[in-house]
Amino acid sequence: MYNSIILAAETKHHSWREEDAEPKDTLDSPGDGAHGISIGETARYIGVSTQALRGWENEGLIKPRRSQGGTRYYSRQDLERLRGIQQLREIHGLNFAAIRRELGSVEDNGSAEEPQSELQARRLGERLRSVRLGESKTLKQVSEATGLSVSFISALERGHSGASIATLRNVLGFYGLHWREVFGDPVEHRSRLVGPQDRPLTRWPNGLRSEGLTTTGSLMDPAVMHFPPNTGSGEHFSHSGEEFIYVLSGRLFVELDEPGRETKVYRLGSEDCLYFPSSVPHTWWTEEEQATVIYVDSPPSF
Repeated sequence: MYNSIILAAETKHHSWREEDAEPKDTLDSPGDGAHGISIGETARYIGVSTQALRGWENEGLIKPRRSQGGTRYYSRQDLERLRGIQQLREIHGLNFAAIRRELGSVEDNGSAEEPQSELQARRLGERLRSVRLGESKTLKQVSEATGLSVSFISALERGHSGASIATLRNVLGFYGLHWREVFGDPVEHRSRLVGPQDRPLTRWPNGLRSEGLTTTGSLMDPAVMHFPPNTGSGEHFSHSGEEFIYVLSGRLFVELDEPGRETKVYRLGSEDCLYFPSSVPHTWWTEEEQATVIYVDSPPSF
């Protein structure tokens, strides 16, 4: 099976990037001589980036075998698990914590995502159910409008879904809710001048914290955002408007999937800036290092 997968993958046109390459050496395997499939071939077969595979490994979702030189090799069982992870991410919109509950963590992997707050999940579910019933909408109507399954919407209302940031944004947008209405502190005083102690704080389900830099604006939404290590927004999403990012510290990865262009990953370090139309499908994540950035969204969408 390994040879057929590699042969099929090699017949497809692929533009290699430098970061896709890993050291080439042989695996110190347990006697059968089989070394499995490289990370580049696995990424093409599953249909994800090599960065995604490394991120899933950091989250404890997969643990490929390693050669003495550190090269990753994936087995047939790994491929089956990766397909399951991809389905739960893309089709069901689950975050890493929810996927671990579905598939279980890989043994001996110490990586872990910041657990979703049960209080936040319950608060979100109660709010969504209240809004849905108030608008006399059925679970089926919400499912058809958002593209999510009825069972997923039901689990979300019960506080058990573990939805990704992108999926939550989709559902909140359908109801016309702002992130701060669900996860944020109430704004007690509105003023043109906002001091550090006056910034409205929003705590996202994946551990991200956002400090609002304005209490009166309506055309843009500037904020100081604190991204924990090994977290992300989930699948690509897009919306109207424009976005600007300035990194204060740490490292943030942003992937843009512009139509007609090769998908590109931007690695933002301290004092780097990124500006892009929100209509371009995008996603962001951190790896081992946390990041603090100034994030401006115009018009406000979170």
